[in-house]
Amino acid sequence: MDILSMVKQLQDNNVLDQLSKQTGASKSDVSNILEMGVPALLQAMSQNAKQPEGAKALEKALTDHENDSMNDVVGFLKNVNPQEGNKILQHIFGSKTSNVEKKIASSTNVSDTLVDSVLKNVAPMVLTALGQQKKKDDLSASNLSNALGMFTSMISSSSKKDVTKIVTSLLDADNDGDVLDDVSNMIGGLFKKR
Repeated sequence: MDILSMVKQLQDNNVLDQLSKQTGASKSDVSNILEMGVPALLQAMSQNAKQPEGAKALEKALTDHENDSMNDVVGFLKNVNPQEGNKILQHIFGSKTSNVEKKIASSTNVSDTLVDSVLKNVAPMVLTALGQQKKKDDLSASNLSNALGMFTSMISSSSKKDVTKIVTSLLDADNDGDVLDDVSNMIGGLFKKR
């Protein structure tokens, strides 16, 4: 399943029901969190991949997940380990994880605990879909950032909100309009295999 198919699946009622059951959030809240959270994940990975070591680490993580099965999305979600999802979030957002979650919570009028729960459950799915996209399109470390940027734009353009601006503000900790300097600080242990 490629990343765009995964995003469509995340809008499916059965998938929203499952995420609602797993997180305690309403289906509407899950949908709102995903509308901002998935582009935030993709944009942060795109920024990480602009650095050579970040691109290599991301390429390895995606290769590790490219053969995971997502034919049954609800089944995939039922088997998600939230602790694994938390590790993925920490690798993607680094020390900014809590701030990103709080900003999404504020923008969606839910608690940051609900945002955290939804993102922990969805992060493994995003990584798997990107791994499958990488394999399908034969993406390498050198072109991951551009591909992720394209996916973020495509997903954001289908949104009712200007998600790209919101996501940029989520990741721009020092409010200088450039997320690269902020995200480059997150790369430290990016996607290292446990």
